[in-house]
Amino acid sequence: FLELLSLPPPGQARRRQFVRFETNRGHFGLPSFRYLPIAVRDADETPFGLRVARPEFMALAHLIEHADPGRTPVSSLPGRPPRFVKDIGRAISIWWLAGEQSGSAPAAWHDAWRRLAQNAGPYDSSDLKRRAILGLANVADEVTVAHEVAVTGVLAPHGTTRAAFERAYAGLSDLVKNW
Repeated sequence: FLELLSLPPPGQARRRQFVRFETNRGHFGLPSFRYLPIAVRDADETPFGLRVARPEFMALAHLIEHADPGRTPVSSLPGRPPRFVKDIGRAISIWWLAGEQSGSAPAAWHDAWRRLAQNAGPYDSSDLKRRAILGLANVADEVTVAHEVAVTGVLAPHGTTRAAFERAYAGLSDLVKNW
């Protein structure tokens, strides 16, 4: 899965806006999200010139974005869940995957987020934590739906049980609260 995004212009207040560009195949729109600069913090450069977001910052950007949850339904998914449920579920999935790949909960996330808070750029560091807590709280009643969406997408190859997903939600919640 590859998703191409554009960094937002300074001061972008809207959740999402598009940058239009033209190719020999037609006109396209590249979305930019207001908290994307957090997702690409310390991104790894590939030999192809593409930057790859680090999991801890990608998850954090999803949490922060949905402190005020967008209620737009994802029409391509069964039950048409709101976008924030899919996105927060993706953050939980990234946390779960990082734990599975490292063999333990990724303690490095805490340190990375602390460094981010010390050098938050245009963002208020205490607001980032508040927004991350709200993002997770907003999905508290929707964890089952977030799991159902995640296992049809990013977690599909892993057979992640609902109980494992709920443990991941609790672990990520603990990390955010203690950030």
